[in-house]
Amino acid sequence: MSARIPTVSLILVALGALLSFSIQRTEQRNTLQAMQAWASAHAYWSNRDPSEEPPSPYWRWRAPIRQGQLQALGQAVPYDFLVQMGAGQEVWAINEAAQHPVYQIPAAALPLISLSTASFLGLKLPDRPEAFDMLSRQVVGGLKPWRQQLQDLCDSCAPAARPFPAPLTHLIAGSEGLGARGATGISIGVEQHRRTASPIMEQPSPIVAMVKRIRNGGQPTNEEWNTPGLAGMAALELSLSGDPSLADTFLWLARNGPSRTDRIAGLWAAKQVGASDPMLTQIESGTL
Repeated sequence: MSARIPTVSLILVALGALLSFSIQRTEQRNTLQAMQAWASAHAYWSNRDPSEEPPSPYWRWRAPIRQGQLQALGQAVPYDFLVQMGAGQEVWAINEAAQHPVYQIPAAALPLISLSTASFLGLKLPDRPEAFDMLSRQVVGGLKPWRQQLQDLCDSCAPAARPFPAPLTHLIAGSEGLGARGATGISIGVEQHRRTASPIMEQPSPIVAMVKRIRNGGQPTNEEWNTPGLAGMAALELSLSGDPSLADTFLWLARNGPSRTDRIAGLWAAKQVGASDPMLTQIESGTL
C-alpha cells in the first residue's frame, strides 16, 4: 500500500504538468492569433481608400490616413476619443499635434489635444461624462501653449487662464501607494509647472524648481551644486544638452560631489558629454 502512494503522486504531478503545458500552449496560440488578426486589420485599414470609412472609430484613429488628420481630430468628441476608446488613445492626438507648428493647430482640435497633454502630465480623466466636461474647460484654460493658440484664433472662445489642475504630490512608492497615474516623478512635476497657463499656487519642491529653471535655460546655484540629490540631478539634466564645455564641471562633481550618488551622476554626465579622464578610463576598463 505504501508503495502505491508515491506512484499515484508521480502520476498526478505528471498530469498536472501536462495540463499546465497544454493551457500555456493554448494561451500562446490564442495570443498569436489575436496579434495576427490585429496586424491584418491594421494593414487593411492603413491602406484603405480615403473614401472608405472604418465601421469602428477605433480603426479610424489606430490606422489614420495622414491627410486631413488635424481636421479629423477637431471633429472627434473628446470623451469618446479618450475615455471610451481605452488607455493610450491620447498618444494619437499628441503625436499628430507634434508634427505641426502650434499656429497650424485649428481651434476645434485644441480641446482634445489639451486633454491628451494633460493626461500625459499625470491628470486622471474622469469616467463620468459630466465630470469630464467640467474638467475639460479647466484643462484648456490651464495649459500653454494650447490656451494661447485658442485665444489667438478666437479670443472670446478661450477660457480664462488658470493653474493646471494636476495632482502635485509626486509619489515614488510605499505605504501611501501610487497616485492615480502612477508615480509621476520629478520630470512630470517640472512639466506641470512649466506648462501651466497661470502659476500653480503650491510651491514646487526644491528639486522640481531647479530642474524647471534648467529646462528654461537657467543654471544651478552654488548651493544646489553642494546639496545632496540636487547636485546629481543638475548634472544629469545639464548633460542632456551634450555640451562638451560642461565636462570639467561634471568631473569636478564626480570627485567632490556632496554624496556618493551625486558623484556617480557626475561621472555619468561627464561620459555623456564626451569627457576624457583617467577615472572614466579605469571604470570602462574595469580596473577601478
